[in-house]
Amino acid sequence: MQSINKQNLEACLKKDPHLAIGHYHKGMQNLKLKRHREADTDFDNAIEKMRGCPYIDYSQLGLVAKLHTYQIQSAKAINLSQRGKTREAIKLFIDASQDTDEDEFKRHAVTCIHELKTGQMLDPNELCPNCLFYPPKNLIANLKKREYVGKAKVNISMR
Repeated sequence: MQSINKQNLEACLKKDPHLAIGHYHKGMQNLKLKRHREADTDFDNAIEKMRGCPYIDYSQLGLVAKLHTYQIQSAKAINLSQRGKTREAIKLFIDASQDTDEDEFKRHAVTCIHELKTGQMLDPNELCPNCLFYPPKNLIANLKKREYVGKAKVNISMR
């Protein structure tokens, strides 16, 4: 996953505070920077914004993947494991795997639980490597601001 600018994430969430994927990526950034409390808050916000849905498809916004609740819960479990809360992390992986129908996620949960039990550190980069869409540079390199509507004119007449 490419680096995400913190200011861009905050601006995104200011414009749309209900964007679950924005909270998720902010949490991932905080997780990588070892800001565990902030990451927990961000992941909790992301789960809340999912509104009980197993996934949200962001393809209309140009993203190439769906954000699954399982991914958020996995990130939260990794955050717990990095804080030394291995039991809570394992329980969260078990709960998350029971809440999903995706076999890929169930296999991922089993692998993560095994790694936690053997004392290995989990890599947060493996959760969602293709969540963000970055348009090709050749398509955005020469973008210019265009006026499609025209400038508004106000006519005032006094009699």
